[in-house]
Amino acid sequence: MALLHSAHALSIPVRLGIDFVARTHSFFWSIQHSLCSLECAFLLSRWLLSIPVTQAEQRLSEHERKLLLWIKSMMDETDMAVDPPGAPDVDFLANPYKAKQLSIAIVRVWARTFKGNTSWAIVDLVGSSLEAYADLLETQL
Repeated sequence: MALLHSAHALSIPVRLGIDFVARTHSFFWSIQHSLCSLECAFLLSRWLLSIPVTQAEQRLSEHERKLLLWIKSMMDETDMAVDPPGAPDVDFLANPYKAKQLSIAIVRVWARTFKGNTSWAIVDLVGSSLEAYADLLETQL
């Protein structure tokens, strides 16, 4: 359930526009929104990174598979898409490198969302921390 909530939280800035949310979130979001979004970004990222490791022992359930493909389709709507448009989803599910790329893309989307117009320094810190985390993940590819 937490993964589904995290995916829904990600869908808001994706649907509204990442840069739009970055410029205007301080009018609508409190510090609690930013901290909850940080947790959502981290949870989705870690789950995606664990998928290739656990696939041999336990396959994704149908619900998890649908959630993964929904997250991928959300990210395809951004400029941080992992696959070119029209790439088959079967290839994505079979490729562990793609799950890592998707994890990094999600963290970068959240980082970009926090790097906007804000009156709280902690929100900028959250954005910078997520950017550093994404950089760290990229070095492990």
